[in-house]
Amino acid sequence: MRFILSRYGGNVITKEELVKVCTKFNADPEYVVHYLLSYGYAVRILRGLYYVKTVEEFKLKRALKPLKIIGLGLDRLGLKWYYGLFTAFRLNPLTLLTKIFR
Repeated sequence: MRFILSRYGGNVITKEELVKVCTKFNADPEYVVHYLLSYGYAVRILRGLYYVKTVEEFKLKRALKPLKIIGLGLDRLGLKWYYGLFTAFRLNPLTLLTKIFR
């Protein structure tokens, strides 16, 4: 567990990478995934894609930013994506009536 937290903390890990680490340490991958998720060390983004929390996020129980985590996951998969207009307005406190350039 320490290796996974120190190596991948704050990053996204795929199921294949997790299986490689588990075979290196002779651990059952299904058990490790269940352990990480149940104790809150990791968050499932998509099937086979997990965000591993940093030590600070875990110990201080800081709230994760879901849009940032989803963005990290989609970048990790190599997909072309973008935040929509409504999400961009929400992230930067704007409305449709706000003048951006004054």
